[in-house]
Amino acid sequence: LPSRDRPVGGSVEVRRRTVLVVQREELIRYLISEILESDGYDVVEACDAIEALAVIRSLGRPVDLLISDVTEPGIVGAAGVAQRLAPSGRVLLVSLGQEEVSLERAPAVDVLRDPFRADALEGKVREMLRRK
Repeated sequence: LPSRDRPVGGSVEVRRRTVLVVQREELIRYLISEILESDGYDVVEACDAIEALAVIRSLGRPVDLLISDVTEPGIVGAAGVAQRLAPSGRVLLVSLGQEEVSLERAPAVDVLRDPFRADALEGKVREMLRRK
């Protein structure tokens, strides 16, 4: 889902939404990225929170959505970097097991539990990007 930015001159330029995928498992990171790219999103990848910060710095602009493994240390919580990575506050945590997830302090955070199908991922991403 593109967003509309207004450049100088009055014409409307369409910018594709950018999603940052933070996932230690390379195969899972690749599959999530491929699904989202085929759905029209710009996808940037990182293997952990530290690399994600570097990716954001090099990108030079915030991302619209952050997707991470629920077990990735340093993403959410009091010391998490999610707000620096996705100032929109939109964070989708992928749960690949039975991990307990506390979302009480993070209203813009949602969880997608495994196993999930590509259309479930696409639908959840669209839903979260529609949120204000």
